[in-house]
Amino acid sequence: MIRRRVSCPNGHFFWCDEAKRTGLIRCPVDGCGLTFVPVSGGYEVEDPKSPAAHETELPDRSHENVQSEEQAGVQLLDGPTTIQVLAELEKQRRRSPSWKRNLTTLAVSLVLFWALGLLRFGPSALGLLVVVLLIHEAGHLIAMRCFGYRDLRMIFIPLLGAAAIGTKTQAPSWQRAIIALAGPAPGILVGTALFTTWLYWDSQLVFYAGNLFLILNQFNLLPIFPLDGGHFFRDVVFSRTRLLEVLFRFLGVAACIAAALVLHSVVLGILGAFLFLGMIMTARIKTLARRADLTTLNTDDLAGEELSDQVARRIIPKVRAIMPESSSPKLVAQYTKLLWEHQRHATVRPPGARATMLLLGVYGLSWLLPIITVVALVILMGVGVLPEPTNELWFKINEIPAVQ
Repeated sequence: MIRRRVSCPNGHFFWCDEAKRTGLIRCPVDGCGLTFVPVSGGYEVEDPKSPAAHETELPDRSHENVQSEEQAGVQLLDGPTTIQVLAELEKQRRRSPSWKRNLTTLAVSLVLFWALGLLRFGPSALGLLVVVLLIHEAGHLIAMRCFGYRDLRMIFIPLLGAAAIGTKTQAPSWQRAIIALAGPAPGILVGTALFTTWLYWDSQLVFYAGNLFLILNQFNLLPIFPLDGGHFFRDVVFSRTRLLEVLFRFLGVAACIAAALVLHSVVLGILGAFLFLGMIMTARIKTLARRADLTTLNTDDLAGEELSDQVARRIIPKVRAIMPESSSPKLVAQYTKLLWEHQRHATVRPPGARATMLLLGVYGLSWLLPIITVVALVILMGVGVLPEPTNELWFKINEIPAVQ
């Protein structure tokens, strides 16, 4: 008797007698239900839209066509079936953010940010802070839009700041680095312009606004995760080896906790705790990815904008095998998508040598722009191209005697 192995897209296989290749055959594995039609050289999945898939009466051949699960190399778990997990993944796709939901989230987060911010700042200072954050995050969103990111949205984080969010399949490292710089760079340009304006227009509002733009945005360029500078250096430098990336994240957590202790800041302490939990979650995902062994996924499997059912059918059995049998379909679906996204991220390579040098040059220029501007202004004033500032503070600074 000749027996042919039939591979099912749901991640298992079964055996059929060649003598029985006369009609449709249903996969006998519980919870699957796919039907196969004999073709030249084997079997293929029957098109569910085909009339034959609905009109043909399928005989029960499980007792003669299928080996035991142990012989077939499949271990069925008591946990959620593949069909249930696929249904949960479909629910997650349908819950993708809409512009109404994004606008509502932005408004609610802004109200909370304002209400809690009034505990520490006055209305004028808080309003100026909101403007600085809006311009900063708008820079991130514009860069994301230019690079084809989807589901763009902005939220305010009470007592901490704001965040711009978007998704893109396998965004190159150089794009993520530019997005990281696109937030601080416009703010530094605005702050430098306000400082220059203040030299000729003695306005307290312009002075405070310029300082706030410069301080917040240059602070955000510090190479500490999760600041923009931290994201930049992770994508450009530290993502080249796993050890460097882990060490970089650990130093970011340590710096945040140290700052919380020195400044007696509860907010920074909470942020440090969340960063530490994020490190643990990242380590867990990496461990699960190694156990699941998703290296069989090729470039096409990782290139879609969404996790396709065809690829998910290959991942779900592996996820079920490494998770507790009591795991719900929703939890298995979440980890299936997380492991798929982790595998996508693992295939992204850091920028080349030239791109790295160029990006580091832009980063350094963003840091030095205020100093370069001041030096240029002094030189232009010295040669008579620009008039002397009318601001009294500028003259007081120039009257400070030099150290002998």
